[in-house]
Amino acid sequence: MTTLHGSTQEQQAITALALDGSTSLIDALSELYILQEAASRRAFSLDSDLLGEDIRPCDMFDIIGGTGIGGFYAVLFSSLKMTIGQAIQSHLFLEERLFRSDAWSRKVQQPCVEILNASLDELMKATKIETSLDSPFEEKQPKTMCFVCVINTIAAANCRLIRNYRPRKGHNPQSSIRQVLHATLSNQVQLPTVLIQGERFLSALDGSANPTPILVKELRNGFTRGTQVACLVNVGAGHPGAQVQTNSKRAEEMAGLLRFCQLVAEDVAAQCHDLGPFFFRLSPPPRPENETDLLEDDISNIKGWTIAYFSTDEISARLDDLEKTVRERSGVVSIERLNSVAGEDGESRIAARLARIEQHFDDTIFRDVNKWLKPIHQTSKLDANIQARSGTTCRWLLENPIFRRWMLAKRGLFWFHGLMGTGKTVMSSFIIETLRARDDIFVAYYYFEFTDPNTLSQESLFCSLFVQLAVASPSLARSFYQKHKNGGFRPQLPALEITLNDLVSASSKPVFIVIDALDELPVAQRKRLLESLVAFCRLGSAPRIHIMMTSRDEVDIQRDLEGVDFELGVQGDLVRQDIAAFVDRQLEAKKWIRWPRDDVEMMRRVLNERADGQFRMVACLVDILQRVKSSGQLRESLYSLPKSLAETYSYILERIPEELRVQAHRLLAILSFA
Repeated sequence: MTTLHGSTQEQQAITALALDGSTSLIDALSELYILQEAASRRAFSLDSDLLGEDIRPCDMFDIIGGTGIGGFYAVLFSSLKMTIGQAIQSHLFLEERLFRSDAWSRKVQQPCVEILNASLDELMKATKIETSLDSPFEEKQPKTMCFVCVINTIAAANCRLIRNYRPRKGHNPQSSIRQVLHATLSNQVQLPTVLIQGERFLSALDGSANPTPILVKELRNGFTRGTQVACLVNVGAGHPGAQVQTNSKRAEEMAGLLRFCQLVAEDVAAQCHDLGPFFFRLSPPPRPENETDLLEDDISNIKGWTIAYFSTDEISARLDDLEKTVRERSGVVSIERLNSVAGEDGESRIAARLARIEQHFDDTIFRDVNKWLKPIHQTSKLDANIQARSGTTCRWLLENPIFRRWMLAKRGLFWFHGLMGTGKTVMSSFIIETLRARDDIFVAYYYFEFTDPNTLSQESLFCSLFVQLAVASPSLARSFYQKHKNGGFRPQLPALEITLNDLVSASSKPVFIVIDALDELPVAQRKRLLESLVAFCRLGSAPRIHIMMTSRDEVDIQRDLEGVDFELGVQGDLVRQDIAAFVDRQLEAKKWIRWPRDDVEMMRRVLNERADGQFRMVACLVDILQRVKSSGQLRESLYSLPKSLAETYSYILERIPEELRVQAHRLLAILSFA
């Protein structure tokens, strides 16, 4: 009955069905009850001998498309030719076996995949459907055209279509029916991405790939010119009970997310208005607020509220119009005229609206998570270190072969170590600044500071990284926040670590993390942290994670990082030019401008010799020389300068004025026990 591109068949008018995705796999069951109720009232079928549950959508629609679990239903209806009743039983079966399983709640991927495959095989036997799940999804001449909207994780999270027909333009991934079903449910948490012809796919959620405008576009691409469209039916996801929660913030967010697809559908409907009454939107409105709260997973409530939706006069009238349109197949609009609906202007309008809505809810979740986890904000620390950098210093690190290999690797742990005062913090800040200038990666950073006890814990580190990397997957960040009663209680460290790994895994871009001054963390804590980071980088599911850590070359860190992927020690030869530039900058201070050139050159030579690769040494020696009043005193001071950083600290302490020593002793004691 379908007229494909290049076919000689004629078709008077076609019918199309778009199935939205859902923020909850359980709530999405309402779509099937909507279809069943509409079919029971003969809105789709003129066969009076069939009950609504016995009707096959493939007998009613020429093309069916869906997003997320809506795509899952589309495959059941088209490739497997299921009745509406069979699709409902399939959903309930998966809910019992998979969505409510212990493996699903604990987010253990491999058992979830095994349960999914076993459940699908059992379903095929129970429904006595002969089609093999491992047969190709694409057919030469399908009875009903079908497409599913998925996300390509490699191509910057771009929406892609997998079709059971050959498109006029573009590439169609060759996959099995089983792979497509898996991809429509994949969320990278319980179900991993699906590898199809070298590309990884997962479910498209939260309105990012609404099927309605895509379906209109496919009508133009898949059918011959002159074909008439009798009706386009869009079924909305989610049941009213899911939109009412005890927590007002949760209710507001859930309602907003469920409106993603509805707003796009309304935009399409508005554009279709002048073309004729061929567009039908079926989706329950929010449940009255004065009603008793429903549980999200209450199946009977989902069914009850869906049926109640059809009891209104407005919906009854809409179903009568739909039945008339299907019966007459009068061709109310041509495919060519749909350009005004899904042409470039229409698509840009929809994209702009979605972008505004998505940004609003992303901003909301970022604000809520930030308020909940209360991370330590270290922007001022980063800015101060960037200001402390002199001229072109630190740039040698960008050209270092070890550093470059780490940057270009798919993933890796990089340990950058050196003596105290060698400028590791300034160099790590320079790297952070360099990485943040790129828009093709996500960057997070953290400074351990012994002067700020609040920074000295693994929990503080992970909270800070989580907030910074929430942008990599706002939906995962939102889910984690909601699972903790919308920030009602603090997350446990293991859960925070697992979700941080999930955030990186879900990221559409490589993730770079820079952690400075690891040696300032207490020994017992840094051992546990190093174990976590090594496992995170080597054994975790995050495919493109790069971690850089700086510290002194402590024995325990060296032992725990034995065999680290990339290692570089800061030595005198590597930073000699940087030290020279730093010395030059120090000697450009106003105090030295009027001094004899020979005196300044002498200071430059001595400071470079005594530096021993340590910026801190130079800074301390310059402070000592600031007290010099004359050339004669300068020469004497230069020859008596301390020769090591430890001697320098002793020199400074010994010269604290007698009247200030009591206060100095108290301050040092406070610092020692902070």
